[in-house]
Amino acid sequence: MKVLSFDIGGANTKFAVVSGEEVLERNSIYFPFWKRKNKFGDLLIDIIKKIEIDDIDAIGITMTAELSDAFQTKSEGVNFILKVLKNVLSKYNKEVYVLSNDLRLLSIEEAKQNPYKAASANYLAVPWYVSREIKNGILIDVGSTTTDIIPIRDGRIAARGKTDLERLQTGELIYTGILRTNVAAIVNSVPVNGKSTRVSSEYFSTTADVYSILGDIENNEYQCSTADGRGKSRNECMARLARVVCADTDMLSEKDITGIAKYIKERQIVQISDGIKQVMDAADFRGEVKIFVTGAGSFLAKTAAEQIGAVAVGIDINPSIALGYLIVFYK
Repeated sequence: MKVLSFDIGGANTKFAVVSGEEVLERNSIYFPFWKRKNKFGDLLIDIIKKIEIDDIDAIGITMTAELSDAFQTKSEGVNFILKVLKNVLSKYNKEVYVLSNDLRLLSIEEAKQNPYKAASANYLAVPWYVSREIKNGILIDVGSTTTDIIPIRDGRIAARGKTDLERLQTGELIYTGILRTNVAAIVNSVPVNGKSTRVSSEYFSTTADVYSILGDIENNEYQCSTADGRGKSRNECMARLARVVCADTDMLSEKDITGIAKYIKERQIVQISDGIKQVMDAADFRGEVKIFVTGAGSFLAKTAAEQIGAVAVGIDINPSIALGYLIVFYK
């Protein structure tokens, strides 16, 4: 069985083609829903043109884009996304499945009738895949915008939260990522010339600048807009980060700005390790716990796991791929 699966995010849309346990194609496209929602159909058409759609047996859908402030409510967002999908996909006569937050596969019509079941259910796909291999452990997925921390107990997903709100409350969702997070959401102050310095709360710089400066991501991995609309060179990243302390590259040296970036990275790792400890405590894990890390920011998850004395194993999978596997497995 060959499946085309989509993970439709507010900033990035991922898609994959899987056949059995083999990934035939995968990609991620920067598509800011809050700016371009009315071009979503065009995006889908462009993707389908690159796929041999006649060979596809089924199509899978999961999403987080409904949270975009392009929509007044999540229900509006889910129904808009599903309407566009239905319009684009209807002529291909393929089975379409929408992942729900209770790990069921819904039809588009069922999902439209239960929009809060379909909203932000993508976090379940990768831990489902991992739970087939391990009995007990934690899956950490650090992406461009958010971090998922999902416990697995007795071979089953043991997440306490289902909605984004519930998952924020349980520590299973942390709104921190390696590209789009405003650095002012990570730190209240940073060290500058040996002095603790409060940061401005303006949208001056994001974590993409931090990890570009530190060399943790390449220029082609800076897959989001910059805070000031300028370029993505290291010098431009440094200028944005300097502005967070109301300074510039004439006032601060490269060493000063790199020091700020290192500190922000350290504090973001603490955010993630705090979430891991919260989830571990709630799941009552004792002794050694297997931790699997994935996502563009898996290097942060690995360090966060090590800080609490755990060993992290990297896996190369994302929700669009895992959803394809899930459909193959169940259908």
